[in-house]
Amino acid sequence: MSNKLLLGLTLVFGFLVLESHGSSLRQHDLHGRFRHKSATDTGIVVCSICPDARAIQPCTCVCHNATSADIKCGSELTSCEQLTDILNVATPVSQYLRLVVEKTSLQCMLTNDIWGPVTFQEVILRENKFSALDNHAFANFNKSMKILNLQKNQLSSICFATFNNQPYLEILNLDDNKIMFIAGYGNMAVKTLKEIHLQHNLITSVQQYTFQLMPLLQKIDYSHNKISEIDPGAFSFEKRTTENRLLINLSNNSLENFSHAAISGIENVTLNLSYNKIQDLSEFQELLRNTNFKARIFLTGNPITCDPSLCWIIQNKTITKCFDNFECINNSIKLYNLTADDLGCDGLKAQ
Repeated sequence: MSNKLLLGLTLVFGFLVLESHGSSLRQHDLHGRFRHKSATDTGIVVCSICPDARAIQPCTCVCHNATSADIKCGSELTSCEQLTDILNVATPVSQYLRLVVEKTSLQCMLTNDIWGPVTFQEVILRENKFSALDNHAFANFNKSMKILNLQKNQLSSICFATFNNQPYLEILNLDDNKIMFIAGYGNMAVKTLKEIHLQHNLITSVQQYTFQLMPLLQKIDYSHNKISEIDPGAFSFEKRTTENRLLINLSNNSLENFSHAAISGIENVTLNLSYNKIQDLSEFQELLRNTNFKARIFLTGNPITCDPSLCWIIQNKTITKCFDNFECINNSIKLYNLTADDLGCDGLKAQ
């Protein structure tokens, strides 16, 4: 076989290999923009909404499709000034799906001056060292932001009215910070908010009317705090405009009692009081009446002694089913297995 023939076969074979592996060889175009397969998987297209990859280093742009992308920054980001420079780079579009800044050593106060002209639907500032928020920290995003995640920072004192200028905010995550206090009396009024996450903070009490101006709430998570006091009307709602069930998670706190007056203006509520210090369940009679027996109450892990004071629960199956299957500390019998004889209910009138 001649040398010319061998050279020709080699070139053809090499061309076929390049064609079959083209997607792995063409990750960026000349402008540093990401390429990705189209939704129909028919070929490679340019993700034209990402900015120049070199201009936003060490952050990256991750494209979901032709109209949706994230800007992501990790531990290589060293200052808020650097972040501001990156967010002021010229971009093909004015809004992205998500901004992610996580696992950095950034300690600056979060102010509105940090952000550039680009907006995001989701702002994820997780596992950093931010310790304070300016009152207008997220004003730039007031026409776009639906999710704000500030989990695992060092936030302590927060003016919750900061979030009142976010008319589209649905989820607020403040888990794993150092928050000690949330002002009540309607200080926070985010009418679109569906979830607020506050677990693993240092909160000791829940103030009156904290949530009354948030009618769409479906989840309030106060678990793993130091709560020992809840004001009357703490979970009172002025205008509850949805039938969606509300979960109030107060598990793993220091509550010794729970007053029925803490909840009003809502019937479909799940109240998780697991792993507190509650012994007296008498307040739950009125709470169940006020919610037309639609409330669900979880009490596992509390030091509950099962005696005749609980006859009102086991003598009415409708009421029994409103509680979880907690265990009595005095006889290790679970609620659903208790009988009238176990409690000495003879002669007591059923509720």
